[in-house]
Amino acid sequence: MPDAADGKATSSTPFPLAPSQRGLFFAQQISPEVPYTIAQYVDIRGPLDFDVLVAAADRASRELLSPGLVIIDRDGEPYQVVDPTIEDALRYRDFRACSDPVEAARRYMVERSSRPIDLYRDRLISAEALQVADGRYFWLSVAHHLVLDGHGAMTLMNRVAELYTHAIRGTEAPRSKAADLRELYAAEDAYRASARFESDRTYWAQRVAHLPEPARLTDRAGPTRVPPRHVRHEMTLELLGHVDAAAGRWNTTAVPIVMAAFAAFLARMTGQLDIVLSLPVAVRTTAVAKRSGGTLANVVPIRVQVEPTAAAETLVRQIQAEITGALRHQRYRYEDMYRDMTGMSAGSAGFGPIVNIMLFHREIVLGDVTGEYNVLSTGPVEDLSMSIYPGIPPHRLRIDFEANPFRYESDELERHHDRFLRYLETFTTASPDMAIGDHPILRVP
Repeated sequence: MPDAADGKATSSTPFPLAPSQRGLFFAQQISPEVPYTIAQYVDIRGPLDFDVLVAAADRASRELLSPGLVIIDRDGEPYQVVDPTIEDALRYRDFRACSDPVEAARRYMVERSSRPIDLYRDRLISAEALQVADGRYFWLSVAHHLVLDGHGAMTLMNRVAELYTHAIRGTEAPRSKAADLRELYAAEDAYRASARFESDRTYWAQRVAHLPEPARLTDRAGPTRVPPRHVRHEMTLELLGHVDAAAGRWNTTAVPIVMAAFAAFLARMTGQLDIVLSLPVAVRTTAVAKRSGGTLANVVPIRVQVEPTAAAETLVRQIQAEITGALRHQRYRYEDMYRDMTGMSAGSAGFGPIVNIMLFHREIVLGDVTGEYNVLSTGPVEDLSMSIYPGIPPHRLRIDFEANPFRYESDELERHHDRFLRYLETFTTASPDMAIGDHPILRVP
């Protein structure tokens, strides 16, 4: 496998899974039918040189190393190794003969990202170019979360696009500055032996003490199943204007406002005042980690008391403070928090409903063509997840709900989503002295 820097051959010997991987490994072993995969695609409208894209994908994969990662068994323990013999070229599929090529390709992408994965036998990452029309393609990437997290997957696709663009234009691409996977592992190992690890443990011990049961919008139980139910709508310009105006009044941004409104919404819908949200965090705290592959992501709790007599601004301030603290201590693993609380290994990765903040740059340049980056899957959803995405055009926002299909019917999830957007409008437009407990929650069109 060529080295990221100079193209010389390099090799890798097996090394243990990092703490950020072990929880995913054992969760997959417990539920082998539920793939812990992430998937994204770029909607490309314009000419695409497939051979150049294949070459760019091959080089980027060898630079970041994650696509060559395989899991092996060593004396009953999982180890990881970069296999230099793997030739895993980007594949091409033509959907143009289908009656509805776009819909057929979308169904294929969902099916592809929902397939179970055997960690010891299956390839853990794959990429394909799906042609749906003359001059239109979906560039799909599917990876097990064990080898790439969302940030790592985006880094890989952006590096492929960068290499492709330079090749098309006949210019020299800048040298990769990605860290070797062993470097990422060593950094995580060093953190766990540091004083910072202990201070982070102390911080989280105070916040996870006596955690309440997760606030849920349904009493139904059921195993996790993929794909989750999905409701997506861009915020109207009117609602976005209300959120922006509130952000200006409260000297904050849209994210704490939407999260605070979601916490208040859950409290009003369930009658539970101690609300805990699960916040996925990238844990890319250094420049080299931000430009590398691998999986470092974590999940941390955001816990607030939703006092019915408090004003909306007060709750936003609480959320803002909790987010700031969580980001400062984001390296302390969810699995460690769970073990500290219960003395047992972690189950599903979450403390309550998930809030995914996905405010990435959606445009990816491929030569003279600009593609649109789309997240297809962030993994299984045990109960309910809310994701905040950049919209199209980029000054818009989109709020998605995803839910376990065993627990929520499609029309039920649609109603919850619509009700929340209406509640968000009230939350951002109510008079400053209006208590959260007085906000209408069951308003109908």
